[in-house]
Amino acid sequence: MAKRARSTSDDLASPDIRVAHPEFGPDTIAAIEQWRTKWRADESPLADGSLPEAGPWDEGESVAKAVHSSRGKPGADFLNLLANLYRPRKVLELGTNLGISTGYFAAAMKAAGQGGVIHTIDASPYRLRLAARMHAALGLDNVVYHAGRFLDVLPGLVEQEQGFDMVFVDAQHDQKNTNRLASLIQPALAPVALYLQNGVEVSDGMRVSWNHMRTIAAGGFASSEVNGLGVVLIRNPEA
Repeated sequence: MAKRARSTSDDLASPDIRVAHPEFGPDTIAAIEQWRTKWRADESPLADGSLPEAGPWDEGESVAKAVHSSRGKPGADFLNLLANLYRPRKVLELGTNLGISTGYFAAAMKAAGQGGVIHTIDASPYRLRLAARMHAALGLDNVVYHAGRFLDVLPGLVEQEQGFDMVFVDAQHDQKNTNRLASLIQPALAPVALYLQNGVEVSDGMRVSWNHMRTIAAGGFASSEVNGLGVVLIRNPEA
């Protein structure tokens, strides 16, 4: 029998990362990708009228079109790797969509066996419903869903929840809103937090915002960019 080539997902279950629960390793990642494949073939309307209100970007969207906006597998693998290495206890995600990236984060946290939870926000109850169905089917019970616009949800959420040690922002890729979101999130960060900003290269304004985030990383903490994803360690003096 031919030997199967190793993948990034295989590496995530290596002893070097000290996976406590390998059942949430490569098999769970493969199952998430099976959901992605199924959704890619689903041309039914995303907002089918079964919920009271659609999200502001749901009109005319099919499930297949919605999943197209999700982070691809190589990018999602990188998020999973960061979560496996950094081992966060509390994650904040802005932009759930259908929950693929959420699932990659949640699987890493479950695999680590340290508990913890990921709070994820999206304005579309339809997208959140699909995400929740997938996560429940895969045993990813460490996800808390928040429906609403980011600027409406965040003030109350960060007042109730403090100590986010990993943040993934994949939303509203413009300078003004990116800066507003960052200013709301920063006081709720852990003393040191890994902050991930997607789309840092999409416009001059986003580049300015990203450079500002890098200046916040006091004490010589590292920052990097990987395929449009900004990664920076931030020290929170207010924590």
